[in-house]
Amino acid sequence: MNEADLNMKTEETSELDKVTKDVVSRPLDKDEMSGFGRTGPKAPGVCPYFDMRIPSRSERRKKAEIVVGVRGTF
Repeated sequence: MNEADLNMKTEETSELDKVTKDVVSRPLDKDEMSGFGRTGPKAPGVCPYFDMRIPSRSERRKKAEIVVGVRGTF
């Protein structure tokens, strides 16, 4: 190996390289996207919900309430 082999070689981009880069970087249209198949339904944003309500001193007769459920958009 000589020093010329170790130096970086810079080449000018050809017209084919420029066109290929333009085609690859453009977004796909509806017809092209339909080739991938239908998109599935969107998953609901669901999360568990826990709440505990302890009665105040004036509400001594009431017991503590615990609520367990699911919160989200369906």
